[in-house]
Amino acid sequence: MSAISPKQPASAPKRSGEDPSVTPAVDVLVVIVAWNSASYLGEAVRSIPAGTPVVVVDNASTDRSAEIAEAAGARVVRLPSNIGFGPACNRGAREQGGTSRTIFFLNPDAALRGGAAALHRLLSA
Repeated sequence: MSAISPKQPASAPKRSGEDPSVTPAVDVLVVIVAWNSASYLGEAVRSIPAGTPVVVVDNASTDRSAEIAEAAGARVVRLPSNIGFGPACNRGAREQGGTSRTIFFLNPDAALRGGAAALHRLLSA
């Protein structure tokens, strides 16, 4: 079973950290690049365990992507124009000032299934 799976739009509360006793062994930053992803973005952010920093780089969306990401608990970098996926990934990676040992890129239409345990398995592979 894959730890990352496509998802359906849904409304849910902020990230809760499914199992607070399980924490990633590696310092990680999750970066999501979004462009008009309001239908899915909230679930993507909420799928990341509480306590794990999430940066959403909003590539000049015209929908409510940035607001939804913030409401779900992410730090949002709002770009004035769409700079493309690769440059937006690089921008997101710089947001923690190089303090994270690992950067986990997650598409806005995907979700981490299995919470902290799944993140730990992915980072340990």
